Amino acid sequence: MNKAGFTFIGIILALAIVLFLGYIVLNSYLNMPGIDKETKKLISEQGIDTTTYKTVIDTTKETMQGVTRQRMQQLEAID
Repeated sequence: MNKAGFTFIGIILALAIVLFLGYIVLNSYLNMPGIDKETKKLISEQGIDTTTYKTVIDTTKETMQGVTRQRMQQLEAID
């Protein structure tokens, strides 16, 4: 008697492929900031990299540290 249907290994293999593709898609989707073109342009003019969330945070910190240093130098020049 010939049984029609899926084998357990076939189902596991198909599930592994679907999960792997889902991981790739979700990983790339979640790592890209959702910024519109106009906002991205304005942020880029300030020297902030908008490639990933991590680069946005890191370059924002660097920019703010630069602004703080510049302000401190201005205050020291007044005294």
